[in-house]
Amino acid sequence: MGTNVRNVEKEIILNPKCCIVCKLRSTELKTCDSCLSVNYCTEHSNLETHAFYCQQFSLLYKINKFIVDKYLTNSFGYLELISNFLEPYEFHNDMKSHELSEYTSYYRTLAHVIQCLKFSSRSLTVHVIGASEYECSPYAIYLWENIFHRINFLDTITIIFVGFQVTADQFDMRLCQGCVDSGRKMNIECYQMSYDEYIDMCHDKTNPNKTQYSDAKVNICTDLIIAYDSGFHEYENHSHNPWAKTLSYFLRTENLPIAFTAYTKEEIIRDTHMITNLAQERNVTVDFIMEGMHIDAWKKL
Repeated sequence: MGTNVRNVEKEIILNPKCCIVCKLRSTELKTCDSCLSVNYCTEHSNLETHAFYCQQFSLLYKINKFIVDKYLTNSFGYLELISNFLEPYEFHNDMKSHELSEYTSYYRTLAHVIQCLKFSSRSLTVHVIGASEYECSPYAIYLWENIFHRINFLDTITIIFVGFQVTADQFDMRLCQGCVDSGRKMNIECYQMSYDEYIDMCHDKTNPNKTQYSDAKVNICTDLIIAYDSGFHEYENHSHNPWAKTLSYFLRTENLPIAFTAYTKEEIIRDTHMITNLAQERNVTVDFIMEGMHIDAWKKL
């Protein structure tokens, strides 16, 4: 374009208008009349999946509607306080650490889970579900190599990102010279779909006759599943729950470790309660381990 892209133009490019439920792009989308921030296709126009956030979106819209112009007066009375600004601002490393943690928390969390589960295999396959473009952007994707630097016994790791917000690209990972000399390999795959759709797709590939799953068991070809900031509980009482089928599949697996994180302790407890209730409805036993401890002990902290 030859000019700097404004923030509002970036928003248009990075967040195209689409249905909040199925991500369909169409000229016939219906926009929420209250917040003007959420769109639905004709199939999902009667759903209220964003009701919890609608009021917040409405407030943001109202704030952006008004631009208040303020002008400095000719009064110089404030100069008597200029001495307060003679001392330079103190630089806090916490700010830099916080910014860096946003990029490194994903692979560090995965490394911690691998250590807690005491994996010993030299080859590992991990599914990152509900993934966003932030976790597998062209920049962030190369940070996952640090798994090798923290888990020394690993030789090969395959990380498969599955989520509506990922870009359906395959990456040619270029590892550092130390990993290359050690013969390590990292494979990255991205699939722009829900995880239950991914499971169905893999099942259809391995079963030409496309027979349905038995009610007793679902086979998912991975060593570990992890969902960052999953928010399972957010859709618990909604008519359209994007996690419902995925969680149903999880409860029909055997000895498959599934890790999920949350922003707060309260959210992670709500997520575990939701899964516990689903398991009880299906007469399935689920054991939760958190930070290396059983959930009952963890709640008391």
